[in-house]
Amino acid sequence: VTDGSSMHKYSSRVYHYIISPSASEDYAGVSFLSHDIKTTDKIKLAVKDKLYGNVRSDTAGFLYAMTFGDKTGLDTQIKNAFSYTGTAHVFAVAGLHAGIIASAILFVLKRLKLYNIYIKTFAVSAALLPFCALCGFSASTVSATVMILVAMTANIFKMRNDTLSTLSLAGLLILTLDPLNLFDVGFVMSFAAIVGIIMTARPIERILGKIKKFPKKLASGLAMTVGANAALMPIMVYCFGGQTLLFVLANM
Repeated sequence: VTDGSSMHKYSSRVYHYIISPSASEDYAGVSFLSHDIKTTDKIKLAVKDKLYGNVRSDTAGFLYAMTFGDKTGLDTQIKNAFSYTGTAHVFAVAGLHAGIIASAILFVLKRLKLYNIYIKTFAVSAALLPFCALCGFSASTVSATVMILVAMTANIFKMRNDTLSTLSLAGLLILTLDPLNLFDVGFVMSFAAIVGIIMTARPIERILGKIKKFPKKLASGLAMTVGANAALMPIMVYCFGGQTLLFVLANM
C-alpha cells in the first residue's frame, strides 16, 4: 500500500499487509506483523517511506518499481506506456540493475585508487547478495549476480570467463534451489535474452560495422537490443500475443 496513511503508520512502527481480492474497499483480510516483519521488508518499507515523503507519489512509485521491481505503486499510464514501447523489462529486476550496482561500486573503488581484485570482488559481493535478498532472490537477479561474481572470480584465478558456461552455472544453481523456476516466464525470458545477446550480438555488430560512418557505440547497442529481442520474440508471441517493433528505438 503506497498512500500517505500507510507511510505514517510505518513511521509509527505499525506494519501490516492488506490482502484484497479486487480493487474495492472490501478487504479480504488484514495481517498485522508488528513483531515478526522480515528485515528485508523493513528496509524496503524504509526506502518507500523516504521516497513517498520527499517526491510526488507517481514519481515515488516509478522509482520504487525501478529499484525493487514492485509495480504496485506504478502509475497506470506509465505502466501502459512502457508496455506499449516494449521497455517494461526495466521494472523486472535483473542484469540491468545488478550491472548498475556493480559498475557503480567499481567506479567508486577506481576513484579511491583501490585496484585490488580481492577488494573489488568482496565489495561487489557485499552489495549484490543483500540486493538479491531484498528482491526475494528472484531468478533473474540471482542469475545476474552469479554471472558477475563468477566473472570476477575467474579474473582472480587468471581463468578465461566463458559467458555461456557462466550462464549455465547460474541456471543450474537456480533450478537446483527451486526446480519450479523452469516454468516461470520471468526466468525463461531472462535466460533467453542473455542467450540471444551471446549468440547474435557480435555477428550483428560486425555486419553494422561494415556500413561506412556507422557509429560503433550505436552498432553495439543496436546489436544487443536486436539480439535479445530476437530470442524473446517467440516467448512474447506465445505468452503475451506479440511484441511491438517500437522496442528497437525505445530500448536504444
